[in-house]
Amino acid sequence: MLFDNLELVKEYPGQFLKQTKPLRIYRSHDASKKGKTTSYRYHFGYPKELVEPFCPLLEATLYWGEPHWTEIDGFWLWWTSITVKATDYYPLEAINKENGFRRHAFSQCLDFYRRRVSDA
Repeated sequence: MLFDNLELVKEYPGQFLKQTKPLRIYRSHDASKKGKTTSYRYHFGYPKELVEPFCPLLEATLYWGEPHWTEIDGFWLWWTSITVKATDYYPLEAINKENGFRRHAFSQCLDFYRRRVSDA
């Protein structure tokens, strides 16, 4: 998956693991054949040390359902289906909803690992 002109939009400190790990929001744009930007897509960046151990589950259909597509500065990025037409609009409600889904699925992965460790 290739995205042009990836840029960091915002970093939310303390979003995971008892508010110790950040979440980054990135955006890229899709250009038409004439070189004019037609839409902007948002992406979530999660710290590598947080998601790497859980990737076999997170990237499975049961949880997030898609593999991360790149790594930048110690963050693994996943694309979202959130797109907008202009940069002056920040789709906070959609981002919060998507992030809520991903945080819930991440919690389910943690619970799965905890159950397996306690059963061993």
